[in-house]
Amino acid sequence: MKKPDKWVLYAAYAVVVAGLSLWQYHSYRASFETVQPYSHPGPVAERTVILDDEEAETSSRNKHAATDPSSEDMTGTDESTTEPTEIHFPIDLNTADAAALAQIPGIGEVTAAAIIAYRDEHGGFRNREELLQIHGIGEKRYQELLDYIYLTNEQPLPVEATENTTGTEAKEPTGIRFPVDLNTADAAALAQIPGIGEATAEAIIAYRNEHGGFRNRTELLQIHGIGEKRYQEMLDYVYLTNEQPLPAPEQPTDAPGAEPAEPPVINLNTATKEQLMMLPGCTEELADAILILRDEKIHVFQNTLEIMMATGMEKETDLYYAWAPYLAVDDEGNQSL
Repeated sequence: MKKPDKWVLYAAYAVVVAGLSLWQYHSYRASFETVQPYSHPGPVAERTVILDDEEAETSSRNKHAATDPSSEDMTGTDESTTEPTEIHFPIDLNTADAAALAQIPGIGEVTAAAIIAYRDEHGGFRNREELLQIHGIGEKRYQELLDYIYLTNEQPLPVEATENTTGTEAKEPTGIRFPVDLNTADAAALAQIPGIGEATAEAIIAYRNEHGGFRNRTELLQIHGIGEKRYQEMLDYVYLTNEQPLPAPEQPTDAPGAEPAEPPVINLNTATKEQLMMLPGCTEELADAILILRDEKIHVFQNTLEIMMATGMEKETDLYYAWAPYLAVDDEGNQSL
């Protein structure tokens, strides 16, 4: 018997494989068509829970909040959501409570409590500068506070009494309150003024004892170590009771035919260097500058204010006002003595 050709066998094998593949495809597809969609097995039995009155109210409120997100809790029991009372600044430092003080920028609850404690201890504030005595309040913060606080009938700080000291060693001062009276303050108090050390303080005391007290604060310019700049800085720290204007400088009597002026003044158009230096605080340099201005530049003073054009006098406004009662110009300058 002749064997079948190998190609016939290959064809028969291919037909069998294709038939099996087709059968498997139809079987796989049929399995998907027979799968049932998922369905809930049925309603779940509800549970009944008995709540007391408080739980029932809370549950009802929670359900209301869940269905209405914009609703607000009106019970007022949540203190964290309570808005603070609006404070209108400035406030009175002697009546404001700690809550109001704590709302001032830079003042927290701790510093506000310290302010209240100081106020209770001292029977109230007399001057807002007393805030500088409180820990945590420096000069910068004090200046920022001034826009937020005030005091009714604010009074100047009193001068704190100091004990007399003997010998060269002064007792260490405690709690000096500025300004101090220039005629009663001791060296220890004066030495605490910024820029004034022990040596200058002793010089102030020596001048005061020698001249029987200060009549005008401008006399400080006569003391070695105190120039115009330092003098201006000292004005906030010292005062004089019944401060008096300085007496006019004496007119020279050796000039022939000279008659004393009434009131005694210095004629800027004829004044000598020595006469100008009799003005309080006038240095040799300023006297020379005034004479150069008169003799080389303007030649005649038309009014006393022209003295401010002298070199070195541009920023000496206070010095000019201290001299003004003792200055004048002659008839040639259209202002009689």
